[in-house]
Amino acid sequence: FTMDLEFLLSAASQFKFKKIEQILGCYMDDHNTKTHKIQITKDYWTPANFPYLEKYIRQLSDSEHTKYRIDQLAGYRKISRYWKKKEFFSKIRRAAGRIITTKGL
Repeated sequence: FTMDLEFLLSAASQFKFKKIEQILGCYMDDHNTKTHKIQITKDYWTPANFPYLEKYIRQLSDSEHTKYRIDQLAGYRKISRYWKKKEFFSKIRRAAGRIITTKGL
């Protein structure tokens, strides 16, 4: 599901892009697409899913490389916090459901 990004990086490294005023394709991202369902999973946003990026990252200047790594780490930390909160509140909801069910008996 990262093949579009991989293709664009490859093309950009070999050709100069030029903006044109024509639509060549479209993409719809809603909650029912396979891409969306995969990208919202906990383990999707990890370096293991984007190994081809390293080839392009090595071509960056030292300052760009440093900035990329800082931003990458910040992004992965943000996603990690999101999943920790999601799991925490999921546990609370499950526990609350058990309490409500028990009180209803």
